[in-house]
Amino acid sequence: MLDGEIAWKDMEKLILSQLEQGVDGLVAVGTTGESPTLNDEEHIEVIRRTREIANGRTPVIAGTGAILSGRAGRLLTLLVDRLRPGPGRGRLRQLLGVLQDYRSHPRFVLRIAALALLVQAMRVSTHVLVTRAMGLSLEPERILQLYVLVPVLALAVVLPISFNGLGVRELVAQRLMPAIGISAESAVAMQLITYFVQVTVSLIGGVVFAVMMIRGQLRMRRGDPEGI
Repeated sequence: MLDGEIAWKDMEKLILSQLEQGVDGLVAVGTTGESPTLNDEEHIEVIRRTREIANGRTPVIAGTGAILSGRAGRLLTLLVDRLRPGPGRGRLRQLLGVLQDYRSHPRFVLRIAALALLVQAMRVSTHVLVTRAMGLSLEPERILQLYVLVPVLALAVVLPISFNGLGVRELVAQRLMPAIGISAESAVAMQLITYFVQVTVSLIGGVVFAVMMIRGQLRMRRGDPEGI
C-alpha cells in the first residue's frame, strides 16, 4: 500500500521477480499480506492483475480468507461471478448459497465438526489396532502423525479415479507410511485390512439402520438443521 492506495507498479515488479526465480505458484492476497486493509473490489482486482501478469507461467491461487466470514462469502461470490459462464459456475454459486445458509446455524455446524473429528479418531484407532495385529509397533509420536496421514488418505479416496478408493488408498499409503516407520509393503497390507474392517463394520451398521427404519424406530427428519 502507498498512501492508502495499492502500489500496482511495485506489485508487478514483485510478481515478475518471483516468476524469474522460478516459483511453483503465486498466492494473491494471502493472509500474511495486507489483505485485511483491502476492500472487496481491491481484493478482486489484485487477484485479477496477478493472474494477468503471471500469464500462465505459474499457477495463481486466489486468496479468499477474511477476518469476517461474511466478507469471505462475498469475496467467493465475486470470484465465482468472474468465472466463464457454464455449468461449473452455476454449481459453485449453488454450493456457496448452501454454505452461507449454514452461517445462521452455528450449533449444527459445530455438531457436524465434532462428529467429523470423532469419525477421524475412530479411523486412526482402526489403523493403530491393525498395526498391532500385524505385529508392528508405533511410538506415541508416530501415532499422533497418523492424525495427519489418515485424513490425507481419506482425501485421496474421494478422487473420482477408482472404485471406492481401492488402489489409490494403497498407492498413497506406500508413499507416506514409510515416514512413520511402516514399510511400503506393510502399508499396503495395513490399508487392505483396514478397508475390510471398515466395510464390515459399515455393513453391520447399515443392517441395523435398515431394521430400525422398517420397524419405525427411526424417522428421517427434514427442515431446520438445528432440529436434526
